[in-house]
Amino acid sequence: QPIVEMKTRRVIGYEALTRGVSGSSFDDVALLFSVARESGRIKELDKLCVDYALKSGQGLGKDQKLFLNLNHETLIDPKIMKDLFVEKGVIGFKNIVIEVTEQSILRSFDKVREALLELKEQGVSVAIDDVGGGAVSLRDVAILKPDYMKFDRSLIRQIDSNITKQQIVLSLKLFANGIQAKTTAEGIETKDEYEAVLLCGVDLAQGYYFARPGKPFPEVLV
Repeated sequence: QPIVEMKTRRVIGYEALTRGVSGSSFDDVALLFSVARESGRIKELDKLCVDYALKSGQGLGKDQKLFLNLNHETLIDPKIMKDLFVEKGVIGFKNIVIEVTEQSILRSFDKVREALLELKEQGVSVAIDDVGGGAVSLRDVAILKPDYMKFDRSLIRQIDSNITKQQIVLSLKLFANGIQAKTTAEGIETKDEYEAVLLCGVDLAQGYYFARPGKPFPEVLV
C-alpha cells in the first residue's frame, strides 16, 4: 500500500501487507499469525513474509522506502535478523523501514530497544506503529528514537469532526518534531479526513483515500 507525502501526494514508499488466501481456512490473516504463534512457528511465517516482500521491493524507486512489519519474537532473535537483512542484502538498508507495534514494545522493551539500535546502526530506519492507541508511554517512544511515528487509525477515523482527536494529533506532531521523527497518519479514507490531517501538519499518510493495497512488484513474483 502506497505511503504518500501529505503536501505533494508523492509516493515515498510502500508498506508490505500480508493477506490471507481467499476461501481458505486462513482467509483471516490475524488467525494465520495467531495459529503460527501458538504452534511456535511465528518466526518462520515472518521470514516467509519478509523474504517475499524484499524480493518484491527490488522494484522500488531509488529513494523509496519499504515498510516491513515484524513480530517481536523475530525482532529480538539476532540469528534470524542476520539471515533476513545482513546476509541477503536484496535491497539497500537505507530503503528499509522496520515497523514495531506498541504491543511488541510492551512485551520486551529492553530487548526490542537493543534490536532496533542494531538495525539503526546498519542504516535501517525504524517506525513505531499504532501510536496514540494508549499502550506505550511517550517516554518509551522517546527512548527508542524512531525515524517514523505512525498514528493509530482509530485516532484518524473521523478526525475532521472530532476536535479532541485533532488536538491529540497536534500534540503528537509537536512531540515527534522534538525527537526528529516523521509522522504518518494511517487509515485515511475520506477527503475530509485528509484535509484535517493536513492542517495538523502530519508529514505522511496512507489509506483507501489514496489507494487500496495492490499487487507486489515486479508482478512475476505473484
